[in-house]
Amino acid sequence: MKLAFLIHKAQPRGQEVFAAQLGNQLLQMGHEVILISLYEGNFDLGFNGSFISFNFPSSMALWLPSSWKKLDRFIQGMQVDIIQANGGDTLKYLALSRIMYPLSGRLIFNNGGVVGYYLTTFLKRSLYRFFLMKFDAAISVSRHAQLDLSQWLPASCLQFQIPIGIPPHQTFNLSNGPNHQVFVHIGGFSPEKNHKELVEIFIKHLKNHHEHQLWMIGEGPSRMEIEGMIQEPYTQSFRFLGSVKDPWVYVPQNAILLLTSRMEGMPAVIAEAMMAKIPVISYAIGGVAEMAQELGTISLIDFGDQRSFLKAMKFWSTMGRDSIQGQLQESYDSAIKRFDLKTISNRFLDVYQKVCG
Repeated sequence: MKLAFLIHKAQPRGQEVFAAQLGNQLLQMGHEVILISLYEGNFDLGFNGSFISFNFPSSMALWLPSSWKKLDRFIQGMQVDIIQANGGDTLKYLALSRIMYPLSGRLIFNNGGVVGYYLTTFLKRSLYRFFLMKFDAAISVSRHAQLDLSQWLPASCLQFQIPIGIPPHQTFNLSNGPNHQVFVHIGGFSPEKNHKELVEIFIKHLKNHHEHQLWMIGEGPSRMEIEGMIQEPYTQSFRFLGSVKDPWVYVPQNAILLLTSRMEGMPAVIAEAMMAKIPVISYAIGGVAEMAQELGTISLIDFGDQRSFLKAMKFWSTMGRDSIQGQLQESYDSAIKRFDLKTISNRFLDVYQKVCG
């Protein structure tokens, strides 16, 4: 098959990383995949196929007929079977382009999040419904994401649900790290990741465990604000490692992953933590609860229940690695079976074939 994957830009975000990983797996299986970025980005996604960027100067370019024509010319020249939107502005751009041009190939929306979280006004909801009318199918990352999306989808749009996938060859070379307990958070600094509450919880934890540290890996618009929240005597208890290509290289073997997000479709970082044999403490939001099935080293906490979150932090940090090796191995084995990218890629191919008829 010939496939075109559209991404927002080359950045260390789940949608873009997964699009590149899925594309690589499909390339290995003998299919033709091209990755198209709407905006300029400077992150190496590790994609092995053809990659181009339209380098639109701003989101205003999405509304210009010349931008739609640019995509049409490219797609017609390639004669693709599937054009897949992967987050960001790709959905509206594909929909607007199809209004003016036939865009040979079926349009699929890869729904990796919970779109209802962002549709806060009547105008946004109306536009979203209008955009989705131009799509042939939607693939949601979790049941929660699919139920949310179904509110906006027309009856003519086929729906499917496929979880995230992790490359089978991905390695997790964790560092030895310090002797004291380290907690980590991996994710972009954006409002939905809820870093403010994460910092609040950890400062409460430090009152009884002053030697522990929280390492945060990622970049984003709210990073400076979060750093500004941390004052003496707690500044030495937090580390900001920025955006890195392989965050797990910086994670110590005794780490515990913390997530306090307000919204998640199905975060790949949890599956990666299971494969790295790292316990996880997370608010039970979005598709996270679905991931926790058969993964015993995930502690799910009701959103906003900081007391229970702190109890879970104390529980895992006092268990000792030797005492939980069995649980970590069981979660690892389950994660390998459930999130193997080769299996997931075959499920995507099944959907593509059904959509193409």
